[in-house]
Formats: sequence, C-alpha cells, structure tokens
Amino acid sequence: MSLPLLRSFCLFLAISTVSLLQAQDLQYSLLEFMPTWVNPGLTGAYEGTARIGGVYRDQRLNNLSTDTYQTPGFYVDAPLLMLGKKAWLGVGGTFISDKAGFGDLQATYALASASYHRILDQGRDSRTVLSAGLSGGVLNRSADLSSNNIILAEEQEISVGGAGLSQGGGLERMGNFSSTGIDLSIGVSLARQLDKERNFRVGVSARHLIPSDVELLAAGTSDKVKRSVAVTLHGAYRQLIDDKYLIEPAVFVQTTQNANTATAAQVQSMVGMYMGEESDKLIKVGLGVRLPSRFVYPMVGFDYKDFKVAASFDINANSLQSNADGFQQGFEIGVQYIFKIYKEPKVERVILCPQI
Repeated sequence: MSLPLLRSFCLFLAISTVSLLQAQDLQYSLLEFMPTWVNPGLTGAYEGTARIGGVYRDQRLNNLSTDTYQTPGFYVDAPLLMLGKKAWLGVGGTFISDKAGFGDLQATYALASASYHRILDQGRDSRTVLSAGLSGGVLNRSADLSSNNIILAEEQEISVGGAGLSQGGGLERMGNFSSTGIDLSIGVSLARQLDKERNFRVGVSARHLIPSDVELLAAGTSDKVKRSVAVTLHGAYRQLIDDKYLIEPAVFVQTTQNANTATAAQVQSMVGMYMGEESDKLIKVGLGVRLPSRFVYPMVGFDYKDFKVAASFDINANSLQSNADGFQQGFEIGVQYIFKIYKEPKVERVILCPQI
C-alpha cells in the first residue's frame, strides 16, 4: 500500500472512532462470518460456486444464568449468473435469531438478498469491483411483556424524563405481543485488488428502511413505535508479507437515528502466519475494541484452504464499572466454507494413425 493511501486508511479508522455513543442494533464481533448481514452488496462477492457460514454469539450479564443473550446467525450465498465478462449477479439468504433472557424478547430475521457486481477495471495483478445489493424479508419481534424484568429499547427512548420505564408508566403493554413486518436493506461496496499481496474493501449500507411496528402504544397516544433506520460503514484491508505473514485491520461503524442519535463502532486487527509446505494452513490471532462501551475482544482463527473458523471473547475494559454492576461477557464462534465446483473440460478423442 502506498504511503498516502495508508495514511488515508488510518485517518478513516481514527475519525470513525471519535465521539461514539451507545449501540442500538445487532452487531457481531466476527463480521467476516456474516457478510450478507453487514452489507447486502457483499452477497456473492467472492470466487467460488457457493458459500455457507454463520456465527453463534452468547452473552451474559451480571453473572446471572437467566440473563443471557443468544444470537445465532446463518447465511448462504452464491455468484449465480455471469452477465458478460465483467459483471455477475449474486443471490443469498440470511437467518438470524436474537433472543434476550428476560421476557424472551426475540427478533427473528429471514432475509433474501441479491447483488450486482461490476468490474470497473482489470490489470494483470489488479482489479476494482463495484457492488450494489438489496436485501428484504420478514422481521418478527416477540416478547413476554407480562414480565416486569424486561425493558424494551423503545420504552427507554420514549419514557418521561429519559429515565427508562418506571412502574406504571412509559408504554402501555397491550394488544398483540408478537408482530411481523417487512425488513428492507440496501448496500454498496468497492473492492480493490492492488496487487497479489494487497487488497481492501469499503462499503456503506442502510438497514430497516421499512420500519416495522412493535405493537406497543405510547401512553395517552395512538402512535406506534417504529424500528429506526441503521446506517453502517465498514472497511477492511489485507496484506501479505513475505508470502508467509498476513495482516488484516478492519473497522465497523453503525449509526441509528432515533430519539437520541446513537453511534457505535468496533476496530480490530488480525495477524496470521501460513503453515505447511503448500501454505494452505493459516493461523490467525487478533484484538478488537468496541466503542463507546470500551469492550475488547481477543480473536483466534484458523483457515484451511476454503474452510475458516474463528472465535472471540469479550472483556470489559471499563474501569468505572464493577464486576457486580457492569460485568458483561460474550463469546462468538464463526465458521465459513466456500464450495468450488468446476466443470471438467471436455476433450475430444483423437485417434492417431499408427503409420505416422
């Protein structure tokens, strides 16, 4: 990477992590293993026949076994159809279940995505690809609202005085405790292969473009609470050093517009080393930080050819929170596999004359 480009990338990382507030939407640490969720433009953005993968996240608060958050996610995608020599169409599907312990608050996503990829220019060792994608499907939100232990995010945003839901106030928990709506997302990304050793990708996406009702009414009004739009910026860089070592820094920024604009970010970097005579095995370790909550998460991963697996664990780095009041731990496990099925070339049989 040239020095001006490297400086620009570092500046992008720095600016993205300044003055960040509270996260308001589902966010994984192992973003690489849920690309169709991060940006629908990443659907089918790889070389291969089909790709399958997912992440399982488990998070626990205050050391209470009843206060857990489980978020399994699964996806499959494929570059379905070539459109000439410089463009192709990708399709995929994503399923996510985000469940909180108190009151069984759950958000379930079943989404289908499609993307268009166009090669802008291509050299011997370089290539630039512009991608645009659309994702849509069903979002179901449900909860046991009879539980006094559960406080919905929407209740915190609307509550009088901004102090959350008080006893007997806030929102009237009435009507259907389960709601289903349409969830729509769009995204674009730009990938650049600088040479055989270096490449990067940047992108932006917007989620919840059609806000779904949560079947809750503000006290004294008839206005239904809507799910706010979430805008995501992401960037990643990859460089191979001496054909053996690898560095992979990445950044993810998410902003949600609601009663109080909220922004969250995570910055991470992994380093890896290729092993084996054919360099088909890659061991990776890394560290990430989640802001503004000041959580750090060590990561470890292993790649073998087209198979990838990784794990991360959250550690609270906020010295202002005690273990009793603010201890929070979460771990993730991610897997991914790319199928590569190529047709064998059909060779016409040739019978040679024995006299030749």
